[in-house]
Amino acid sequence: MWPSAVVLSRYLVTNPHELINKDVLEIGCGCGLSGLVAGRIKASQGGDKVTTVHLTDFNATVVKNCEGNIALNGLRNVVKAEQLDFYQQDMAVDGWVDSMGKKHEQVDVILAADVICQ
Repeated sequence: MWPSAVVLSRYLVTNPHELINKDVLEIGCGCGLSGLVAGRIKASQGGDKVTTVHLTDFNATVVKNCEGNIALNGLRNVVKAEQLDFYQQDMAVDGWVDSMGKKHEQVDVILAADVICQ
């Protein structure tokens, strides 16, 4: 885990209003700390709209690990893990498309803590 995920998670904890009633996409999630924190905040704060946190990474092994982290944290109702290469997005698409070709609606918040790693 990189320090940037810890810093972003601390920001989210001190600013939970940024997430309520909003769909969240974490790109390049790694172990998914920031997205899991967002999911925990959303699960505990509630809201009047059913929303989701999407943990995404281009690496299938990372996504599988995130699925385990989601289960361990009891967040399956709020957080989903999908494979996504954000470099391969089509700007003409309204929303985003995961690596399996499934189209997803636009999100309200994009988290990007650990995206520069190469």
